[in-house]
Amino acid sequence: MSETIGDDCRNGVLHQQARSASQGSQEKHCQLLLVGDCMLGRLVNEVLESAPPEYPWGDTLPILHAADWRLSNLECVISDRGTPWSASPKTFHFRSGAKNIAVLEAACRTPFQ
Repeated sequence: MSETIGDDCRNGVLHQQARSASQGSQEKHCQLLLVGDCMLGRLVNEVLESAPPEYPWGDTLPILHAADWRLSNLECVISDRGTPWSASPKTFHFRSGAKNIAVLEAACRTPFQ
């Protein structure tokens, strides 16, 4: 008898489960969503002063919520502490207020801890 390995995502934890081919093949899937550059700094940060955390995602929230795992390239610092880099001249400082972590939580429907 041969065995197959299937991947299953449940509650954010990846499980591997071996099944015997004689027991039938129940395929399990994990939906991975890859998001490109996510910019919450500069103008978006200004808009988020009065807009809800769901605002930057627009009509993509159902797609984000349907995924088991989400991976995004965050293009800014999220912090209320420190000062912008000044050792060399920079035209832009990509920075978002700490309250905007709620924007990332809105995409996941799970609070960060």
